[in-house]
Amino acid sequence: MVSTSKAPEKWAAKVPQLDLGRYARLVSEKWLRCLKNITDSGKVLNGPHKKAFEEEWAAYLGVKHVLGVASGTDALVLSLEALGVGRGDEVIIHANAFIADVEAIIALGAQPVLVDMSSEDLGPDYEALPNVVSERTKTIIAVHMLGLPCNVGKLIRFSEKYNIPLIEDASHAHGAAVQELHGVEGTGGRGKKVGSFGKINAFSCGPVKNLAALGDAGCIATDDTALYEKVKLLADHGQAKKYEHVVYGWNSRLDEVQAAWLRLGLTTLDERNLRRAAIYLRYVKALRDLEPMIDRKEGPPSDKFPVFHRAVFFSKRRDELQGFLRARGVETGIYYPHALHEQEAWKRAGLPAGSFPVAERYARQNIALPLFPEMTEEEIEYVISSVREFFRR
Repeated sequence: MVSTSKAPEKWAAKVPQLDLGRYARLVSEKWLRCLKNITDSGKVLNGPHKKAFEEEWAAYLGVKHVLGVASGTDALVLSLEALGVGRGDEVIIHANAFIADVEAIIALGAQPVLVDMSSEDLGPDYEALPNVVSERTKTIIAVHMLGLPCNVGKLIRFSEKYNIPLIEDASHAHGAAVQELHGVEGTGGRGKKVGSFGKINAFSCGPVKNLAALGDAGCIATDDTALYEKVKLLADHGQAKKYEHVVYGWNSRLDEVQAAWLRLGLTTLDERNLRRAAIYLRYVKALRDLEPMIDRKEGPPSDKFPVFHRAVFFSKRRDELQGFLRARGVETGIYYPHALHEQEAWKRAGLPAGSFPVAERYARQNIALPLFPEMTEEEIEYVISSVREFFRR
């Protein structure tokens, strides 16, 4: 039974899951000056902010090349196409990923091949990967879900053993890092940012991401100069130079307004990620004794540095809990309510229930509590007390 009791008067307004306006108000004065400079310059495409963002983000990630594009979905399509993915090819993706990963594969005429998710880190089921490799397998997309890094060492060893290029989808994981790679050379024990391990890697920078644009935006990161030149060509109508089109391409350019906003966000990304982590760990400490709000390790392995894109917990009573919190004025989310093979768009493939049990269970039980850096102490405590009240009934 869902409670219909009202929140105390001072909580008449809900606690939002995310409030983009609070951050915008903090930087509004600086931003308006920047925006005036852009509009006064008349340079809205391929200008100095795009170039500077690409250089700054490449330096942050520790990669040679970054290309800003119009969206995270475009970043995936362009990365796949640069690797030669096309009609009849297969691309491995885990069943708890977002639909954009599948859309990018389908857009090129290729076939997505699903594996279950790993309960260890929400990435692919690493033991199942060899079972789905075929002569048509072209690449694998691994998504760092909710800001928690996948087991990059296992992914790299799989990629090298089967000669299958790795694409990291780091759309949830701006700033996340991996300290040790379990025998993989090259990190020197200093840690390395996700989105720098794959052959080519995609980021969404949409408005709800940890590094967010004002609207849709994305980028591609790689150390491979030849691949960089390919995606750069494909993203701008296949132009080698103005009106000289050597291939059919796409219209996927990061404009100056989005690039400038991203540059502003990059200056405080680490600080804001730390605040996210602090709020998430407050939730963990306060809710660890509840049924079974935390059914995986309370913290990430010591070799991983997540960025907590969402504060996701798990409960068999998820729907009831969500209704109770809604009545209390607490906004929550679900990421995501269906595994990929359960989506209507996929059903023609005929995969029965139980095909990917871990992903299916995750879809039924996950719930995201409010989490954004500007949350007040009152809001955090109210969320905690509301969750505890539900389980005390």
